[in-house]
Amino acid sequence: MIKLWFCNKVLNTIRVHTSKSLALKYYIVTILLSLFLMNSDNLSAQKGDTLIYIGDPMCSWCYGFAPELDSVRAAFPDIPFEVVMGGLRPGGRETMLDLRGFLREHWTEVFRATGQKFNFAILEQGDVIYDTEYACRAVVVADQLKPGIRLEYFKAVQKAFYQDNIL
Repeated sequence: MIKLWFCNKVLNTIRVHTSKSLALKYYIVTILLSLFLMNSDNLSAQKGDTLIYIGDPMCSWCYGFAPELDSVRAAFPDIPFEVVMGGLRPGGRETMLDLRGFLREHWTEVFRATGQKFNFAILEQGDVIYDTEYACRAVVVADQLKPGIRLEYFKAVQKAFYQDNIL
């Protein structure tokens, strides 16, 4: 519980006190999480330990973080892993076209920081509402229909949205 509080405290401090770009925040969080995970107390799984990843398949930083997540999972194969939907923009009402300028800049920043490729064509869609709730629900339902598929489906939704522009 203290470790969770510490991570939240660090993230809130970065959010409030750092005026630098999101890319810098991304790197700071990655470094802090790496140090946290590599702490000698955390190198071996204790009974009951679980790595919980909270994300949204339509969150660009979650998409950008995907290779890092794979690395963390590979480094700790014996620790149970759970994916929890966080809900970035549930109930969003703006279209991709409405958010085009912001998202283009934001996705470009994620690409520069992570190397994850984006297809910007979807930003021209005036009929696509940027509401992430449906994607989150789809991941949960897929896992209910086929237990254990949650992360695989999460990644498939990310690819469909960010690379293939399929909803």
